Amino acid sequence: MVQFCYHKVAPRPKAGGHWQKWGPVWLVLLATVLTMAQPLAVLFIYVGEVGYPEHKMWTSGWFPNTPLGITLYLFKWLGMVLLIVGVFQVTQLHVKIRKRWRQIRGERDAVAPAAAEEECTS
Repeated sequence: MVQFCYHKVAPRPKAGGHWQKWGPVWLVLLATVLTMAQPLAVLFIYVGEVGYPEHKMWTSGWFPNTPLGITLYLFKWLGMVLLIVGVFQVTQLHVKIRKRWRQIRGERDAVAPAAAEEECTS
């Protein structure tokens, strides 16, 4: 995913600063680290038994209920949000959706608010 984002952003001209061009790649890279932290911790703690009894992520059931487990769980969902934002920025999906919305809705949405204001004032 990071490699895809890098190759998608690299040909773009450097219009603004570093963050303007490479920001989406950094977001996806950070998202990758955050989303992979919990599965990696599960692998090390429960399969590899690295620090097993003292670093458990849950005490009963399968939902994290220790400070480490809750922190890694929140990291996972924060990473998912950053991944969505980064991919939208890399692919310019938000711009494409907005453009398509305006094509579908036509000029009616742009004119309607002005007409509604005129009716209220008269």
